[in-house]
Amino acid sequence: MYSSPYELIRESISPPLSAHCNDRKVDYIRERGTGVIDEDVLLMQDNIFGVFDGASSINGQLFSDGTSGGFLAAQQAAEVFKLNQGSLLELTDKANRLIRNHMATFAVDLQKKWNRWSTSMAVVRIEENYFDWCQIGDCLILTIKRDGSFHMLVQDPGQDEETFAEWKKLNPSPDDNILDLLQEKIIEVREKMNVEYGSLNGEKQALDFANSGREPLEGIADIILYTDGLSLPCSGNEKSENSTMEQFVSLYHQRGVGGILEHVRSLQKKDTSCHLYPRFKMHDDATAIAITFP
Repeated sequence: MYSSPYELIRESISPPLSAHCNDRKVDYIRERGTGVIDEDVLLMQDNIFGVFDGASSINGQLFSDGTSGGFLAAQQAAEVFKLNQGSLLELTDKANRLIRNHMATFAVDLQKKWNRWSTSMAVVRIEENYFDWCQIGDCLILTIKRDGSFHMLVQDPGQDEETFAEWKKLNPSPDDNILDLLQEKIIEVREKMNVEYGSLNGEKQALDFANSGREPLEGIADIILYTDGLSLPCSGNEKSENSTMEQFVSLYHQRGVGGILEHVRSLQKKDTSCHLYPRFKMHDDATAIAITFP
């Protein structure tokens, strides 16, 4: 199954869809945020699963009948992984090259990073006794073991923390927009792409930021892949990142990935200025896959 925003948009929260595949159960959610275009893409094809979160040019240019560059980048990457031929790092390289070629087709000026399309991603491929994984950017992979312990395979790069810290210092009016007030800072952070943090944007340096590995399935109860739209809102006053993840796992055990999303959305609705929980828009696109091994 390959899902683009135009094939599956859940306008309201409902119980996650489920699919049984041999010895595992797969739940997944996709929900569009408050942006004009959903730039998340979900992939479930045989034994390969992935979530992709596209980011468009700062100039907001649209392509192909109103489609954004961020969606096109995420879609192109998902199409490569859908073929499931080669190692995950090899597929990452192919996806990155395809994104560059696609930008060239649309005559995107690649001299400035903030003109480029890009996508974060998290992908796993399930084998009999182990799973391979690959990740770049702020799409994350969480494993939960049968003994209740959990492990984030890679930590969130937190590339937007500087921008959000500046936003917290401001006293914006309800009509103010972080994208307008802090555009220079946002561009500055985007220029650090594949220098301080990674994303697939056609640059060969992106591969230096691709994380990958192989993990045994023994003792694993759940593998969760998700875009940052499912991350718990952070005010900056949390005691620790580990306590936040403990809450995330607790919510998952109680209510599944759909319940996590419902919790995230409820907190954000109480913060209409996006100031208590700094973010770029009221709700981000949210996509997640939860693979459970009975």
